[in-house]
Amino acid sequence: MIKGIKFASVPVVNQDRALEFYTKKLGLRIITDAPFSDDQRWIELGSRGLRRSSCSSRQKSTRR
Repeated sequence: MIKGIKFASVPVVNQDRALEFYTKKLGLRIITDAPFSDDQRWIELGSRGLRRSSCSSRQKSTRR
């Protein structure tokens, strides 16, 4: 039986927009927000009171 998840990766096109959504709309807290490469950041979010977190990675847009 699964009792928890330590990390879940969520690819996003716009990390700033995703960060605003997850923190302001869903109420997650920022655990880590650090540069990952020239155009990406390593972002870890967690729910208040829990030790689990999720991370966001930048995905190139496939829209044309």
